[in-house]
Amino acid sequence: MNTTLNTLILRNASLSGGFDPLALLNSVDLGPGARQHRDGALRVLSLQSTEHLQSGRYRWMVTPDCRRRALREFLSAAMISQTMDAAPALEKGDVLGLVLRAILRKQTPAAPERKAKETDDDYLARQLAHASAIYDAAQFAEVVPALDPDWLKSVRNAADLHIKTLQRRQDIQIVLPSKLYGRDYYKRILSRHLRALEADARPLLLTGTGGIGKSAIGAGGQPSPRLGRAFRRAHNNLPRL
Repeated sequence: MNTTLNTLILRNASLSGGFDPLALLNSVDLGPGARQHRDGALRVLSLQSTEHLQSGRYRWMVTPDCRRRALREFLSAAMISQTMDAAPALEKGDVLGLVLRAILRKQTPAAPERKAKETDDDYLARQLAHASAIYDAAQFAEVVPALDPDWLKSVRNAADLHIKTLQRRQDIQIVLPSKLYGRDYYKRILSRHLRALEADARPLLLTGTGGIGKSAIGAGGQPSPRLGRAFRRAHNNLPRL
């Protein structure tokens, strides 16, 4: 098989997460002897790829080492731009490919928007997958000579912090109840106190045995979003020493 053609196909594959190998080969002009070249390219690609489940379908994905080797060849911004323009379109649900291409364009990947009727748990899981893809893509992009390593480090660190924040939120959602019963009176007292609507300015102490809902009443999530906002406002207004 033509070495230049082999390099081009692997380079295109490195710009995607999961891909259909036949669709990838069909996006490249194989020239004379196309069938022979396609069979040879498919053999080479199969040795450099693993199977990957993406949006309910099995797709190929190049190995991490293969991706890094291909990305190391991007020596200039012009070369990146030229390769991206010729690369095949990403498949639906290819989050890694989406954020990797954004980073190669020196763009910070945008957070995913919430879908209509999407549950809190589903949206949180999708945000977590997106942040994880940004972290992985930034690590892969570190081998690209044309990109600023300090900027890539900042992108990776921001993704790492976002992942930890989302994981903490996920842990809270697992242990907190979706509804609170018999706490409306105390919630009103706490909310008024935190918003400085009570004449009594003495500190208010929330006590009780374990498991009765002290954390849940002030978590600010699904059980009581208004009270949670009051807690956050009160925290932000505390004096800094």
